[in-house]
Amino acid sequence: MIHDTHTDERYERIGDWQPFRSWLGAPLFVRGDLIGYLAVEKTPPGFYDENTIKLLGDFAYAAAIALENVRLFEEVEKRRVYLEGVLGSAPDAPTSGSWNGTRARRDCSGTPGRK
Repeated sequence: MIHDTHTDERYERIGDWQPFRSWLGAPLFVRGDLIGYLAVEKTPPGFYDENTIKLLGDFAYAAAIALENVRLFEEVEKRRVYLEGVLGSAPDAPTSGSWNGTRARRDCSGTPGRK
């Protein structure tokens, strides 16, 4: 948290003028890896307090989970499309609309569907 960006030497100003003076940031971690950060700014100096730090930290935690969920969904979707392409080129492969999740039963000879 920086109470006044115009006087705090930790804050590196870019350019001659910045309208905001209060700054607060929170890291985004997924499984211990830093994936980004959230930052909020406000014009009046000293705007943020300890409650705001907690709130931003909670929001950053939820945002990191949401971003990871999007990444995982995209990864699964990419694999699904790949597998549909591979299975779709196999003879007698079920299409995505016809596959109901059941497995073919096999007898000792390996013929599907026989008991």
